[in-house]
Amino acid sequence: STQSRSSAASDVYKRQAPRAYRKAMGYRVQVYTGFADRASRNAAIQMQKEICRRFPQMPVYVHFIAPRWTCRVGNFTRREEALRCARLLRAARLSSEAAVVASPILIRTPAAVQK
Repeated sequence: STQSRSSAASDVYKRQAPRAYRKAMGYRVQVYTGFADRASRNAAIQMQKEICRRFPQMPVYVHFIAPRWTCRVGNFTRREEALRCARLLRAARLSSEAAVVASPILIRTPAAVQK
């Protein structure tokens, strides 16, 4: 009975749709760096909201990377693209500390082929 349950569970995993994104190393623009406190977390979230409001097409991520809260923008495979985004964010006066950092990024995978 345990055998049939585990095989049924693995069948469910096999039938899941392919993921829309895959992880890879790339670049993001770091627009905020704080401390490990609640005020820094709130400031990072405020930065995220402001960037989303001004640039809705840009993905924005808030992470706790010990020992600090960060806010990062984009999923760039080429450093030049990230530099262009950093210049744009500085010109919009959103972040004076906009800097390109190497980071795991999400890359959209091609749509699953219909059978």
